[in-house]
Amino acid sequence: IYFSDIAHRAAERDKKNLALMLLKNESCISRKVPVLLWMKCEENALTEALQYGDTNLINSVLLKIIKTVE
Repeated sequence: IYFSDIAHRAAERDKKNLALMLLKNESCISRKVPVLLWMKCEENALTEALQYGDTNLINSVLLKIIKTVE
């Protein structure tokens, strides 16, 4: 089981702080970023994607941010 799965369940139950703490332990960035986006933590998701250097993830996060602004 992945920390991101547990974090997603915690966020669904309004335990956002717990979810964020769990995501700090998630080693798979491609699992972490979607959960952050689902939680509406776009800034955190973009920071993670930039630190990892995955251009596909960066693009996905930026597109999500643009869609929420429009």
